[in-house]
Amino acid sequence: MSRSRGMIQVSDVSYRIDRVGRGYEIVRLLDDITIGSFQDNPRWAVVCDGDVDEHSLRAIALAAVRQGRTVWKPASATNRFVFRRLNRMARQLVLLVTFHRSVT
Repeated sequence: MSRSRGMIQVSDVSYRIDRVGRGYEIVRLLDDITIGSFQDNPRWAVVCDGDVDEHSLRAIALAAVRQGRTVWKPASATNRFVFRRLNRMARQLVLLVTFHRSVT
């Protein structure tokens, strides 16, 4: 099952970006044919399915990312753990600085 993420236009041709699993399909609206797919997380990958060269497909995928047609999520749970730990350390530092100022 695919979910449409919107339309983009590159070189006067319109494309639909569909979310499929962990990646995205690029569908040319002119003839409603899937011309390729791409994945941006955790590694950038482009797969050509139709008669479009890889360079053009990369340009379409890049336009989709720039126009906000993709969903970004952290690469792994480790990043979230590190982010939470840094936030906790920052809060403790603020408390220490505040306590030190109130004592003096």
